[in-house]
Amino acid sequence: MSHEEVPRRTKLAGGGIMMTELLIQQIGFAITAALAPLAAALVVTITGSLVWWAYVRVRFGLPIREFDREMWRKVFRLAISNTMVGIAYILALQALGLPLVALIGAFGVLSVGFKVYWRCFGSARSRPDKVWALQHLGVRGVMLALVGIVLLFLGPLTGTFEGVDLLVGLVWAVVVAWCFWNYITVVFGPLKAQNTEEAPHKSEQGLAVANLLSIPAIALVIWPFGGWGELFSDFSLGNWMFAALAGVLTIAIPAHMQVWAATKGVSDRMAGVLYSLDTPIAALVGTVGVGLGLLKEDQMPNPLVLVAIAFMIGAGIRSTLMGDKPPSERTKPAQD
Repeated sequence: MSHEEVPRRTKLAGGGIMMTELLIQQIGFAITAALAPLAAALVVTITGSLVWWAYVRVRFGLPIREFDREMWRKVFRLAISNTMVGIAYILALQALGLPLVALIGAFGVLSVGFKVYWRCFGSARSRPDKVWALQHLGVRGVMLALVGIVLLFLGPLTGTFEGVDLLVGLVWAVVVAWCFWNYITVVFGPLKAQNTEEAPHKSEQGLAVANLLSIPAIALVIWPFGGWGELFSDFSLGNWMFAALAGVLTIAIPAHMQVWAATKGVSDRMAGVLYSLDTPIAALVGTVGVGLGLLKEDQMPNPLVLVAIAFMIGAGIRSTLMGDKPPSERTKPAQD
């Protein structure tokens, strides 16, 4: 399918898988909102990574001796990103709430593919290529504008939090944005390209190794900040169980669904738009969680977020259906 335009039906299937994955992931992150953050980051990483590693090991094996230098480069890049986001997301959402963290993360995911679209404005490009690129830039521009507008009017920026807490939370959220960009550009790009007829599951294997490497990395990072102490002073058996469940929901299940979506033709550029819909999904999870009394009030989104949901979903679907290849690179038209 790499040399053909992906059929529209397949694109919609891939998009549906991604939306389900984001919903499951946000529910997992919501579970960690009331837990000691550093200890939660460690337990989430350990359980989620080990479950995913075990699944891949049993289903496909892990022939790491066959990984070449380029494959290891991708694995280490993912491991660094997974380590950073494992800590940053939990710290950021406890400072700012689910909706705001997802909004800031949208800047990272929507930046995927901008370079490609700008290149389509070169003098050697045909008019259809330029129109295609302009449409994509327009849709992403609208979505970024929505993010910016909601960001300005969201509760935390109007005095809900103390200045220091807000600043620290924003820094962590920016780290999350970079991690999302890095993850998408690797998993849905060069890592997916590693799959061949001889090694059809190499992307799953590489992702499993990267997640496994993030366990000792996070353990070392949280050591000087008292994360290990939180495990034994602030974590009850119930906390351990909730954090373990969050690990499965935020790492193991999403990893499987991301690889699945990639087989449905979801590229890094399409994934960038689809991941931006994490914002309305996080808002819905926060709203339902607060309504059911499972989350604190600071996880409740501003009504403006809810207004933006319909626009962002519509823009995401539109961008996905436009395809991730310019007309000049398509060898077969899309089919319903």
